[in-house]
Amino acid sequence: MFTQQYKTKAKALAQRLGLENTTTKRMKSLMFWDPIASVSYGLYPSGYIRRFIRVIYYNGCNGCHAYQLNPVIRVKGSDGRTNSERIMLTPEAQLEVLKKAVKKYRK
Repeated sequence: MFTQQYKTKAKALAQRLGLENTTTKRMKSLMFWDPIASVSYGLYPSGYIRRFIRVIYYNGCNGCHAYQLNPVIRVKGSDGRTNSERIMLTPEAQLEVLKKAVKKYRK
């Protein structure tokens, strides 16, 4: 669960980046809409951070693609295969990833 102090800090950063807060009172996560790039970002207490992109499929249906923004490490399994594992981020690290992701995606 995010602390109130962290939520205030995240909302201030989002405002500086030009993001709109779309978090409802019932949500445990923090959601922000980027009106410039037309994407949403979600910060989760579990350590995940995601970018959501709205799409229209070839048949006219609406959808949403979610992209993980967490860093990945490669781990060799017991069977010899290389697997990818996401690194869960601390709340402070989530803010840094959010800042970089917004600037990079807008380019």
